[in-house]
Amino acid sequence: DFPAAISSRIDTGEWIRWFALNAVLSNQEGGIHRDTGDDYFMYRPPGGRFILLPWDMDSTHLEAEERIFRPSLPAIRRLITHPDLAPLYFKAIAEVLESYFTPEDVARQAALIEPAFGADAVDAMVTFARERSAFIARSIPWRLTAGVARDGWGSGRDLYATTAAPVLAGTAPALETARVTVNGVEAAYVPWTASWTFDFRLQGPESRVRVAAWSASGSMIAARDAVVHRLDGGHVVSALPPGKVEWSRDGSPYVVTGAVTVQKGSELLIGEGSRVI
Repeated sequence: DFPAAISSRIDTGEWIRWFALNAVLSNQEGGIHRDTGDDYFMYRPPGGRFILLPWDMDSTHLEAEERIFRPSLPAIRRLITHPDLAPLYFKAIAEVLESYFTPEDVARQAALIEPAFGADAVDAMVTFARERSAFIARSIPWRLTAGVARDGWGSGRDLYATTAAPVLAGTAPALETARVTVNGVEAAYVPWTASWTFDFRLQGPESRVRVAAWSASGSMIAARDAVVHRLDGGHVVSALPPGKVEWSRDGSPYVVTGAVTVQKGSELLIGEGSRVI
């Protein structure tokens, strides 16, 4: 398979760490990480595997919200987005952030160059580290989630569908997940976004769902249980009109998709037996 084949030719861990480091630094200099053929060598020691030897790293710390899966060269894209290798890329990024790139770490190291470059340069590097770390943390899915992406609503334990075939979706722990299953059936999983989708079929008015995330070695990382409820009829409520509004048993269920406000001078009457979700 691809991971085994490529690992016989390159030091996979070294390559992945290299692309992860460039992603964290937002390195704008030319190189294989930016789809150009300059500022690096590929070196293979006798009897060994290819490693990267880069140089010219003076265009970093520039774009705090640059995407972390930036390379688009097919060969490199294949390397860092493969289901077995994308978790290693995410993990390498997390290790750089936690071990070397906290604002405190950057401030301590940047202080060494302050006599040559001035306090403003140091402040800019620390600010970048703080903003870049926050952006990357927001960009990485850390936990297993489940919800309804189409023909329904909800996330968490109770999901609601308006058809017998809703599309379920969610995220998985990016640093470990290679695949996701729904009730034991493989879901469509996108490793570089750590997101999954699944065409679900309800069995009756309610169907139980178990979503599980699995590592490349086949170990279960996390699991979530939910119940998908079939909704026949009813109303979707995102806002209330002015005046008097009545909810009833016959008009149920009322699926409230967000915060709704009863305006001054208006009235909301929720009748006996009404079902509000």
